[in-house]
Amino acid sequence: MSFAKKKGELSWPVSGRVTQKFGRIRAGSKLKWRGVLIETQAGAVVSAVEKGQVVFADWLTGYGFVLIIEHGKGYMSLYAHNQQLLGKVGDQVRKNQHIALAGNSGRSGKPALYFEIRYKGKPVNPARWIVARKPN
Repeated sequence: MSFAKKKGELSWPVSGRVTQKFGRIRAGSKLKWRGVLIETQAGAVVSAVEKGQVVFADWLTGYGFVLIIEHGKGYMSLYAHNQQLLGKVGDQVRKNQHIALAGNSGRSGKPALYFEIRYKGKPVNPARWIVARKPN
């Protein structure tokens, strides 16, 4: 089944509390959040929301250690502020596979995971893709 048909069925990538929601204005700027920020424990296991291929796994200024998975047909998921990446570019990952350990790298003051879903390069609201329950 394609990623597009899994809307509302994906698992949360990490346990925790959503502290910033998609579309809200970022504090101190006019920019909006393009994903969600999930406050969690340092070292919490981050899991892939769906199968795919790792297309980026490195440091990105402002986001810290970032891993991006390409899911096909224009869909990608992004996982940022990690303390450690468990995957590398080219890896095939399974749904719920451990891909990183959450942290506070980049400009994150507290341990958290910044999570985005993109379609054809444009951010979409991850809350519409994840199961309705809270991540914790």
